[in-house]
Amino acid sequence: MRLTNFTTCAGLALAAAAALPTAAAAQRPGEPTVCSAATAQVTTIAAIDSPNGPRAGDCVTIEGIRVGWELHTNNRSRYIQQPQYNTPSSTGAIIGLAGTPLSGTVSETVPHMVRITGRLETCATRRIRLGVGALVNPTNEQRMAFLSGFCEGTNGLLIDAVEEVILSPAPLTRMIRSGAGPELGNLVPLTDPDLRRFMMQLGAHFGLAVAHRDRAALITLLRPLGETPRTDADAAALADEVLAADSPFAALTPGAEPLIEVFGWREPVWNESEYELRLDPSHPREAVVCLSVDPDGAALLPIDTRDADNQPGRPYACTQIMVRADNLVSFDPSRRPGGAREPE
Repeated sequence: MRLTNFTTCAGLALAAAAALPTAAAAQRPGEPTVCSAATAQVTTIAAIDSPNGPRAGDCVTIEGIRVGWELHTNNRSRYIQQPQYNTPSSTGAIIGLAGTPLSGTVSETVPHMVRITGRLETCATRRIRLGVGALVNPTNEQRMAFLSGFCEGTNGLLIDAVEEVILSPAPLTRMIRSGAGPELGNLVPLTDPDLRRFMMQLGAHFGLAVAHRDRAALITLLRPLGETPRTDADAAALADEVLAADSPFAALTPGAEPLIEVFGWREPVWNESEYELRLDPSHPREAVVCLSVDPDGAALLPIDTRDADNQPGRPYACTQIMVRADNLVSFDPSRRPGGAREPE
């Protein structure tokens, strides 16, 4: 039985502007007043990232794979590490999306190839334009306006869309390490021997409760959640999700000897003080522990946190583990929808 760990970091970005030159969001002299497919400059995500490409304020039309509130160049772009902290557009392969025409369409929840028309804008200028600015606690009205897009908690460049044309379904395929190469994905085996061992023991304990279908033990393990514990009802619902017949945890049985891997976050490409703060011993220690009984489990484990989603059909099951400074342990084996399909 082996383990390896992956940590999850979350945090609001510090008001960074986009990597592109920031022309004013208002139209330039001679530019059409109305942004539409008829007046837009047809371009690509890669061209926007180039020195002579479109700038913030330009009206553009771009095709790509819509994944929620992001537009991706291809399947691989999901795994590229961000050169700038919490700024997906800094990869040169992703751009954010916002705008009322994008709400409620089939592509919001299911990846599709789409054609988007709208104005380029930075999250920094969008915050100001919508009145959110640098407010720590914006009003509900401000938040609702801001939530219609990708800038809530994220920095970078986006398209404030005026039109979306859905072209075709574009199901994403999960990449595995052998095909992705060493540089893609944000998960790497945890190397701290003491933390690795501790997280492995916690993961094995959780897996044992699952294997024996001990619902009461699972509810007890799932009740703690950071500063605010889950309610008994929420902990019970999550335990039932873990024990469901279509859950990847269902492969764990009393007679099985699962491979256990503990992943930590890959050291980021950017080098900023926020990362150093996360290494402070007073901050919670985090990891994602994945278990697999698949004969090829070691080769099939996730390379990125977005694939540690416990979707039905995964050849592994994962739980996020957080240990606070007072040693309170939280488990989060939640199932997250919208994941990529398994490779053939």
